[in-house]
Amino acid sequence: MQLTQRDFLFLEDAMAAERLGVVQFRDMARHCTDQELRDLCLQAADQSLQHFGRLLNVLNRSAGGHGTFQTSWHQNM
Repeated sequence: MQLTQRDFLFLEDAMAAERLGVVQFRDMARHCTDQELRDLCLQAADQSLQHFGRLLNVLNRSAGGHGTFQTSWHQNM
């Protein structure tokens, strides 16, 4: 699949939004005193991390054998 520059910019923005979601939901979970709410925040963080990984996979598939994109942030999560 050949991506345009606009596609790459969209993916970059979407990945940044998902990354921010992971950070914010994990931070909210740390401050929750209610266990059920804490669990929901952690589930939302996990879902954002999964979305980030899917977007990264789209980038890697678009590379078409010309290397892979990696982020140290994603590996550390």
